[in-house]
Amino acid sequence: YPDSTMGVDYWFGPINGTQPAWNGDLASIRGLLNFSQALGRRLQTPLGSLVYHHDYGSRIPAEVGAIQSTDEARRLAAFGRAALAADKRTGRILSASAAVLPGFTATFAGVVQPIGPGATPVNVSSLILPPGA
Repeated sequence: YPDSTMGVDYWFGPINGTQPAWNGDLASIRGLLNFSQALGRRLQTPLGSLVYHHDYGSRIPAEVGAIQSTDEARRLAAFGRAALAADKRTGRILSASAAVLPGFTATFAGVVQPIGPGATPVNVSSLILPPGA
């Protein structure tokens, strides 16, 4: 179930981290870890920025750097919730929250119940930097 439903993909390192050194082969990421990583990447990709996948991404990156307030954090949480719901592997969103930080960055944290019987909820955590950072 985890590999066939949640997928297998290439792993290019942690989000906001350094890509692992080349060792002659491409690493893979699979199952629930792949799903969690894919949701994190979706949150950090500006909605509409991929030419052939205009409905992929999130409205969060465009908002990072706006006025920092509790209203802004609620808006980012709503945008994040919508991005998580857009993934066809998402069954239910158990929680979603965002916070704005000094330096015009934002964090998003959520817990998602994937589709399928007996699927284990996954945590999604993302630090989103302002454009050009």
